[in-house]
Amino acid sequence: MKFKLLKIGSIALAMSLLTLPAKAGEVDFALGITGNFADFDTTGSETEGWGYGDVIAGTETTSTSISKSVDFASAFGEVVFKHGFLGLTWGAEILPGERSLGAKTRTDSSSGADIAAEADTGDNTAKAQVANMLSTYLEPTIYIHDAIGIYAKFGASRVSVETLESLHTDSSYGNKGVFGTITGAGIRASHSSGIFIKLEYAETDYGSITFESQTGNRNSVTASPEQEATRLSIGYKF
Repeated sequence: MKFKLLKIGSIALAMSLLTLPAKAGEVDFALGITGNFADFDTTGSETEGWGYGDVIAGTETTSTSISKSVDFASAFGEVVFKHGFLGLTWGAEILPGERSLGAKTRTDSSSGADIAAEADTGDNTAKAQVANMLSTYLEPTIYIHDAIGIYAKFGASRVSVETLESLHTDSSYGNKGVFGTITGAGIRASHSSGIFIKLEYAETDYGSITFESQTGNRNSVTASPEQEATRLSIGYKF
């Protein structure tokens, strides 16, 4: 599910809200923390070559997929605008540290080499993690009660994808910063004290990422990571 219709409706609602005069509504600032209950699904392929200088000759491609469930906390800040039963929230979120995308091991065996030591045999362990996630988002909101609102969510996220492979081919891959798109929906409820909670479901699609090794066999890896998360937030509005 890619929320295409949700994106169109969210953008239309956001544009209509932005045309409202600021003096006609309420503007609040908020800080909070979010508990993320996420599943990372990564599909990809490795193209193996035998590199000599700048030339890669002869290739073999292997495809695989990895799924991993991860729970983690993040912090956010928001500007919340409300006018009657309509609202718009702009927020920024940060997740310091690293989170694993999972690992998978493949054993290669080959009997075609003239010399046993030159045979393409051994274990390959593919492993990666994401680090230092930053995201920004908009949440167009319809309030069904003065203290309860239903919202759509869309935004952008940037993470550093760090490879931690162990390969018998002696290939190694660097790290790369990638951008993803966020889509989702949720419900928020607030109390007169300023405390509020949010419950939402969100998907982040990071597209396709390619890593090319400059060592060993000069292999290349292409991966497509996606994140699906149920998120519970608590914050304070002031």
